[in-house]
Amino acid sequence: NCPDVLVLGLLQINPPITLLRQELLGKLFKVFLAPHPNSGVILAHAWHSQSIQIKPILMLSMADWYLKAGQEGDNEHSRLSRILDVAQDLKALSMMLNGQPFPFVIDLAILASRREYLNLEKWLGDKIREHGEIFVAATVKFLQRKIPAVMGPGPLKEDS
Repeated sequence: NCPDVLVLGLLQINPPITLLRQELLGKLFKVFLAPHPNSGVILAHAWHSQSIQIKPILMLSMADWYLKAGQEGDNEHSRLSRILDVAQDLKALSMMLNGQPFPFVIDLAILASRREYLNLEKWLGDKIREHGEIFVAATVKFLQRKIPAVMGPGPLKEDS
C-alpha cells in the first residue's frame, strides 16, 4: 500500500545493491512510471541517488515497462511519451539515449526527435560510429518490426 515508502527505504540502504534489492526497485519504479501522486518526487530522488547502480536499474525498468506495454494491454506510445516526459524532468534523456536495449532507445530517440529535443540524423550517425554493425542490425530489425512493408511482400522467387 506504500510503494513510495518502500522505494525510499530501499534507496537508503547502504551498498552493495543485492539482486533482491535490484528486482524490487525495478518492479517498484514501474509503479511510479504509471500515474502516481508521488511519481515526480520518487523518480527524482532515485535518479539523483548517490549510488551509481540506481540509474541503470531505473533505465532498465523504463525500457521493460515500455516493451511490455502490449502484453499488459496498454498503449506503447502513451508509455513512451510518459518515459520521455520523465526523462526530460530528470534531465536524463542524453544518458538514456546512450543506453540499451536498442529497440527501446531507438523508439525513444524517434519520439524525442519529433518533439525537437534531438537531431535524429546526427544521433543515428553517432550510434553507428559507436556501435557499428550491432546497432545497424538492431535498427534494421526495429524497422522491420515497425514498418513491415520495408521488407516487401516476402522472399523473391526465381522463375523456373
